[in-house]
Amino acid sequence: MSHLLIPQGWAITFRFFPRGRMSWNVIMNAGDCWFHAYKPRPGDLIIDAGAGKGEDTVISSKAVGPTGKVHSIEAHPITFRCLHLFCQLNLLHNVTATNFAIIDATRPVAIETQRGWQANRIVTIDAKDSI
Repeated sequence: MSHLLIPQGWAITFRFFPRGRMSWNVIMNAGDCWFHAYKPRPGDLIIDAGAGKGEDTVISSKAVGPTGKVHSIEAHPITFRCLHLFCQLNLLHNVTATNFAIIDATRPVAIETQRGWQANRIVTIDAKDSI
């Protein structure tokens, strides 16, 4: 078993392809992107709405430490499965991943799946307007 040491403030994301190919990206100081207005402290609670696959969730998890909590919310079911697996593989025990959408009013919606997961969106069922 190999171990990977990730410096504080860095995030590493992996993408797996058929036939065992894998690519990875390193994002240095990812915490600077989100924590410029408020730096989380150990024990804090962070809500990560639109968590995607968890790239920022891991930064939040490390920022609040084992006494803190991160609630990562992702609407798209496939992306949520990636988020959930990411949290398990990275042993993010202080993260609760939840699969639901957050919108501004109670109404029926659908989730559209686009080619790139970042383009997935929530739309109202009646008008097909993007929210």
